[in-house]
Amino acid sequence: MRNFVTKTAYAALVGLSHLALDRYGPRVVGVSGTMGVAITGQAITAVLSHAYRVRTTLARDDDDGFFFAILNLKIQIRGVFAAFLAVPYAVGLATASRKSRYPEALVLTYGKEGSGRVRELLRIARPTIAVLTSFAGIQFLSDDAKPDGVRLLESLTSGGYAVLNIDDQGIARAGDRTRGKILTFGFHPSADMRIMNYGERDEGDRETGIFFKLHYGGSFVPIRMRGVQGREFAYAAAASAAVGVAFGINLLQIAETLSKADLLKNTRA
Repeated sequence: MRNFVTKTAYAALVGLSHLALDRYGPRVVGVSGTMGVAITGQAITAVLSHAYRVRTTLARDDDDGFFFAILNLKIQIRGVFAAFLAVPYAVGLATASRKSRYPEALVLTYGKEGSGRVRELLRIARPTIAVLTSFAGIQFLSDDAKPDGVRLLESLTSGGYAVLNIDDQGIARAGDRTRGKILTFGFHPSADMRIMNYGERDEGDRETGIFFKLHYGGSFVPIRMRGVQGREFAYAAAASAAVGVAFGINLLQIAETLSKADLLKNTRA
């Protein structure tokens, strides 16, 4: 009985998530990869929050994280008692008429590559923008052995965007698996959102950080990110800038936002 009730509640929450997405029509940004998923999601949330109402999974790549973002459901669905509470609570959220308060964008982390979660989470929400951070350590041999993130690309419509790390050969190879428009990021000279003049500062007791320039469409913007170290943060910034451009945000404003962002907030990796 317990298992039946929990499964029934879960199925109801999936259906209500579909109802909320259809009713309010937010743009869904999906992030996946072997590394940098959490900080990239945080960077995208920071960039979009400047111009849009945004809700995120807060680095939770499980069902509860998705239900939190889509339905603002703060009750975990584990157990019979929680299952009974969750569904009526979610019904009110999914059917509320206050569209002006619902997020205009959802940033959903679809799990680290290889977790096997992507296919299941795609049943809850399909992205309009798919971001792939890294396929490091994953072999892309055939359709039977394709990385989970490829499923995100394949789920995109022709109106969507695939934001791809061009420095990762596996991800670059996967670009032909999508119908969406492709925006690339990375250090490679052919990247649409190119990272240039990267450097790090670690001067003892003085504030640490990284600095670099982003080049896009003939324009350059300088970025200095304080309190972080490592190229993974530059990659996260470039990916979020590409998403911001897809949303129509000015590159200069993106740079100002990233220079103030705390990418370690609400992240676990």
